[in-house]
Amino acid sequence: MAEEITAELGHLPLALEQAAAYITETGLTFAGYLAKLRARPAEMHAATGDGSLAYTTVNRLWQITFTTIAERRPMAAGLLHVLAHFAPDDIPRVVLPERWAEDETAELLGLLASYSLITRTDDSIGMHRLIRAVLLSVEPVKENLHTFHDLAVDLLAAAVPENPHRNVGGWPLWHRLMPHILAVASDEHLGETGAHLISQAAVFDLDQGNEARALALATRALRIVEAAHGPDHPNVGPHLSMVASGLRNSTRPAEALPLDERALAIAEATESPDHPNVAACLANLALTLFQLERLAEALPLQRRALAIIETAYGPHHPDVATHLGNLADTLLVLGHVTPTLPLEERALAIAEAAHGPDHPVTASCLGRIASSLRALGRPQEALVHSERALSISETVFGPGHPDVAYRLGGVGADLLAMGRAVEALPLNERALVIAETALSPDDPELSFRLDALARNLQALDRSAEALPLHERALAIAETAYGSDNLRVADFRARLGLSLRMLGRAAEALPLQQSALRTAETLHGPRHPAVAHRLAEMSVTLYALGDLAGTLPLLNRALDITQAGPEHRNVRRQLSLILNDACPCGSGRKFKRCHAVERADR
Repeated sequence: MAEEITAELGHLPLALEQAAAYITETGLTFAGYLAKLRARPAEMHAATGDGSLAYTTVNRLWQITFTTIAERRPMAAGLLHVLAHFAPDDIPRVVLPERWAEDETAELLGLLASYSLITRTDDSIGMHRLIRAVLLSVEPVKENLHTFHDLAVDLLAAAVPENPHRNVGGWPLWHRLMPHILAVASDEHLGETGAHLISQAAVFDLDQGNEARALALATRALRIVEAAHGPDHPNVGPHLSMVASGLRNSTRPAEALPLDERALAIAEATESPDHPNVAACLANLALTLFQLERLAEALPLQRRALAIIETAYGPHHPDVATHLGNLADTLLVLGHVTPTLPLEERALAIAEAAHGPDHPVTASCLGRIASSLRALGRPQEALVHSERALSISETVFGPGHPDVAYRLGGVGADLLAMGRAVEALPLNERALVIAETALSPDDPELSFRLDALARNLQALDRSAEALPLHERALAIAETAYGSDNLRVADFRARLGLSLRMLGRAAEALPLQQSALRTAETLHGPRHPAVAHRLAEMSVTLYALGDLAGTLPLLNRALDITQAGPEHRNVRRQLSLILNDACPCGSGRKFKRCHAVERADR
């Protein structure tokens, strides 16, 4: 901890003397002092124990320097105070005021560097933390601090690349600017320009997987704009939507719902019914309803939003691809597999034309197509799309990003569907390592990676290894989503499968019964997912010797899926029964003994 304090104070002997005196005088721990130093640097640099002259000496020396610079070049003194509002390290030169000619900027920076007040390279500026703290606390300019802060905010707002969600080329600069955005955001007097800046930063953070910080920034921006305009102003709507997006990404859709409803009400009250802003609010509300598994309510909102955007922008606009993808997601979960594929293929064509072949939006479209092809029993075709999506994510995000783990899971799922479990295993293992490293232990995305690896192990007849992974996945999902949730139902069914494969069918049955009830409640009685749950449960009942209970489940599952692509998946489950000896003692196959002819159709 002492080393961290030393680094924070820049290894300056006088600053270290001041810190030692303060700690000795107050009895504060090193950790406590470091926390205070980072939270209130100016105050802590100024605070001294009795008899210490360190800060006073530093302050007096630098006051002489500041006065000299102010007399020689007032603009240099102003620039120094503006720079103090940024984070101290790696201030990109691109943020400097455009109104200054390059030669004058270089001259001003040269003057500041000659007095050792800043360091500089060809494209960046740095400032010692202690100098920064003195600048932010010195009395003669205290009445101007907010002016300097506002200028720093304006400079950052002008420098950030537009549309961080789609403009991947701007991400390197966003990474450099984020520490400085966070520095100016710490000021309690942040205005509307600052609110817009941190709202854009929240968009960038969401794309980078920093959900908690994104939500905090978006919430701060919303409060600023609401305080300035009131709760029903048109400017408030986009900030409501941004906070709701952060809540959805944090698996808190119930909290997002009233915000999305408010945003839509504001848009409908202030815009025409066919305005793109209304479409955006409809789409956001539908995403929240989708996460709440209220799919029947989400679907008409998505159809209306798509119609508005196509009319407003034409059929080939990038926003059309987004709405097509959202609609396809809902249709797929509703069990309408076949209609999703043309929607997703159209979205991919638009995305590739608008963003290029190597953009994250393109990767999302590829992943959706792969999911539909997999559901249609075409994993070989799905694999091509999944592998391309993985390649894009690895290039754009780097090998350790959660999106890469998600794409690895897609490739692994295709390989499993093709019976290539040995090849899938290292991919699912790598995906879990990435998720464990990048995500918190209770992040619901981690549950999917655990589940994927467990299913892979099951396919390799390693159910004993799969069992603790399934148990952990279920525990995370229940905490994140609650008990009456389709994702949780899936995890319960898969845990039941592990137990049954380990010869523990009696323990498996209640888990599968619960999964079936959830599927019937949220999907209705004739959804393909219900057929899948019925087939799983029939195998367990058969293992328990309950023939009277097995046959009705088989027939009901076949009734549901007779004409659909899920039929082949159910038949895989039934083959475990139909090709085994009937436990009635007849010595016949179950199929022959009970004449289950319909499964051959």
